[in-house]
Amino acid sequence: MEKVKKIDNLLRFERHIKLSCYQRDYILSQTSDAERSARDAEKVAKKAKGKVGHIYSEFVGILAIFTAMSFAMMGSVQVLGNLFHDVKLWGKSSIGYALVIGGIYILIMYLIIMILLVGMKKLYGDDDNDYKFTPKIVRAVIEISIFMIVTGILSIWMLK
Repeated sequence: MEKVKKIDNLLRFERHIKLSCYQRDYILSQTSDAERSARDAEKVAKKAKGKVGHIYSEFVGILAIFTAMSFAMMGSVQVLGNLFHDVKLWGKSSIGYALVIGGIYILIMYLIIMILLVGMKKLYGDDDNDYKFTPKIVRAVIEISIFMIVTGILSIWMLK
């Protein structure tokens, strides 16, 4: 009887040892999976951090460009106001003067906006594609400006 009890205890001990080995193998596999997941997560976090920094610098750059555009617009409005300040009586010569200044103003503002947009495209756009302006719009702005300037000069010249 004693011998049977000892054998039974040894069998139980063997089962416990096997169970402990299975548990150890399971824990080791879970640990290695967790370590691998942690390494992968660290790589993804580094990539995300780089992208966030890039997005932040792009945001600051775009904000700077639009701030420059705003300052250019406000400054040009102030200059335009100063130029038209002398126009007190709306006669034919003052209308000619206003047409010349307005035509020049349109050309300068369109040029500033084009430069800022091209700069923004070069900073943040694809290097493969150049920024292309719509020829019809460019031609229309130039033609309207030239028409205004020529009409203003003719108005001033003919009325003197």
